[in-house]
Amino acid sequence: MDVKIKNQTIAEFLNSLLDVNSNDHLINTAKVSLNTCEGLANSLKVYKNTLEDSADNPEKNGEATKASGERKREEFSEEKLKDQLEQIETSMSSLARDVTSHMESEDTSLTKLETLVTKCVQIESCQSYLRCIDHIEHLSCSLQSAILVDSNVKAIDCYQEMVSLFEKLRGSTCKNLLEYLKNTIRFWSATLKERLNKELSSVMKSMEWPFVAALSSQKAKPSATSSEPAAIKSNLTRIFHQLLSIRLPSDIAEQVLLHPMIASIPNYKQPIEPIAMLVEPLKKRFQYHFYGNKPTNNIEKPEWFFTQLLTWAKAHADCITTVIQPALWDAGYDFVNGHIEFLRSLHTIAMEKLITCVPDIMYDEHLYSHLIRETLSFHSDMCTAHDYPPDEPTCLHILTAEETFKKWIIIEKKFAQEKMDTITSSPTAWTSQFNAELEDDDQFKAVECAESFITLLTTITERYEHLPYAVCQLMFVCMKQELLEDFRVRLVQLRKEFSTTSAPYLAILNTSRYIVSFLKEWTERPFFIKLQYQARLLSLDNSQLSTLLPTLLSRDASYQLPSSIDVDDIEDLECTLFNTSIANISSLEDEMLKSLAHHVTTDLKAKLRTYADNSQSMWTALSHLKHKEEQHMVTLSATACDFIIYLESSLVLGFEALQQQLFTQFWQQVVQELDRLIFHLVIAENHFSEGGVVQFKFDMTRNLFPVVGRYTSKPENFLKMVKESCHLLSMQLGDALLLKSALADSLHSLNSKTPQDPIATIQEQNVFKLDPEEAELVLSRRTDLLRNY
Repeated sequence: MDVKIKNQTIAEFLNSLLDVNSNDHLINTAKVSLNTCEGLANSLKVYKNTLEDSADNPEKNGEATKASGERKREEFSEEKLKDQLEQIETSMSSLARDVTSHMESEDTSLTKLETLVTKCVQIESCQSYLRCIDHIEHLSCSLQSAILVDSNVKAIDCYQEMVSLFEKLRGSTCKNLLEYLKNTIRFWSATLKERLNKELSSVMKSMEWPFVAALSSQKAKPSATSSEPAAIKSNLTRIFHQLLSIRLPSDIAEQVLLHPMIASIPNYKQPIEPIAMLVEPLKKRFQYHFYGNKPTNNIEKPEWFFTQLLTWAKAHADCITTVIQPALWDAGYDFVNGHIEFLRSLHTIAMEKLITCVPDIMYDEHLYSHLIRETLSFHSDMCTAHDYPPDEPTCLHILTAEETFKKWIIIEKKFAQEKMDTITSSPTAWTSQFNAELEDDDQFKAVECAESFITLLTTITERYEHLPYAVCQLMFVCMKQELLEDFRVRLVQLRKEFSTTSAPYLAILNTSRYIVSFLKEWTERPFFIKLQYQARLLSLDNSQLSTLLPTLLSRDASYQLPSSIDVDDIEDLECTLFNTSIANISSLEDEMLKSLAHHVTTDLKAKLRTYADNSQSMWTALSHLKHKEEQHMVTLSATACDFIIYLESSLVLGFEALQQQLFTQFWQQVVQELDRLIFHLVIAENHFSEGGVVQFKFDMTRNLFPVVGRYTSKPENFLKMVKESCHLLSMQLGDALLLKSALADSLHSLNSKTPQDPIATIQEQNVFKLDPEEAELVLSRRTDLLRNY
């Protein structure tokens, strides 16, 4: 029976559980047993409920008698199980009390043990702490002993072991110990540097370093009489190597106190220790002569200390290259360029001097301007004569500080405006600077005013071209744009003071073209392309430069030019920095050129009216010239001489006075307007007999065309209306009648079912400039057609 087997199994499990006598086993299985008992109790309750349901429904079990017997047995088993369950619950309670008591006693012991272990760890930490201090003191004693016996090698070994100990303790929380170790390392590093500095001074003294006297090639190298060059190089290598060995780690080295203006220079680096030691005697001499109350400390003469630094750079260049640099390489300074390090040190001396003298002279315009000129000259000499990289820290970083640079811009603009006043008011402003022979070869016909103004702009460009910050360069460009606009306004005012055909007027016209040509050349220079690209990166257009750049200067003056620009980025640049200036000056040029052409064509118009009025009767009355001999005897009409001579003299004047491109535009405008005037004032207003046509054609093709032909190989291309009119007037009578009839049918006939295209009709006669109405008008001016039509 399944029920009996299950009950027996449960009973056996409970008996085995109750028979456990070992407290240790009970404690170890306490938690598992408690959980098992809870599960067993729940199972028994479920089983009990199942039996009660079976007792309440005897019909489900078959026969009533069997159900009654089984019910009795089940009731007996149930009672027995209840008793066993009560025993289990009692054991569980007792077991829980025993477990709780045991855990409490164990917690007390564990707490005492933890306290004891903590004390042991603290004692061990104190022992390690004391051992570290003892080791540091031992290293210090060993290092001191090595110094006393002049054993730099052993002293440096002790120093490096001390640094190695610091590297191991770097992550320690013992801040006081670390600080003590740092201070100890700094102390011995300074002590060793002092000793090595003395040794280096002794070696350099044997080389007669520094070379502070007049430039001498003998002093640029170690003297053979004082010491062997090989020995000097060996000693230098040893000292440089030892200096490299005692370099402080980056988180121990104390920051050298620098002026904030120098410290703010991007990527500024202190010179390495060997170079700093070599420069130190030069720095002391510089401070002696150019600080304090010495006569050489004259703020009005900045060229004195700049010249001194350049002299030292030149005097020591050969020694740095041939002696110091190889020693640096042998000592392990493979990453160092001794020449650049030395020049950077000299630049630092100059920057410190500038910082002290700029505030004293910044508000004296002439002294400050002189200081700027000398600083720019010093920078140029350093970069060109001594190969100092322009991206290294220079004195220009000091001049581009916010307040200093703003004052520079103000002074630069003021002096430029004063210079423009002088340029434009000069008595020789509108005359050429060259003699007659050279003037003929001058394609720009540039006068003194134009040359001086371009020189002024070029000089300004050279002054700011090497500034280290793009924002400062863009502010200079802004100032140049203002100067260009100011000069354009001056030209507008000046041109009103001169007549249209006067030499100064034409010189102003040439000046406009000259400036535009230079500006277009500048826009193609890589320097200005990079500046335009930089302006686009800053989201500035030409109209915003002057308003937003001062804000950018104070916010991020160190924004530098990009080293390279992609071709795609260049193609995306829609405009240049000088687009506005070019457009404004070109507009002035176009206006002046139109005024000049209008002046000439106005006079020509009056003379053409006289020519037409005086020749009207002649063109109508002349009979047909039948023989070629008679046609060869035709001469220029007396009435045509006036306007042709005036045209020729005007063109000659323009050719001699105007720049070539300007003159080309000028004569083309004049001739094209003359072509239109001759058609409307002469041809359209008069009738021509056969002889009159010959005379008019002779005046035009044999006299007017050659005047224009001096400046072009095909003058008829610019006098097309005159040329085609002469062709229509001189056509054979029959052809002229047919053409006129065809034009009348196509233009005026209302009954024609398939009218011909009048344009195609006249083009068949090689007439392309005149429209059909104008061609018909010309044909109507022929007197022979009036008789035969």
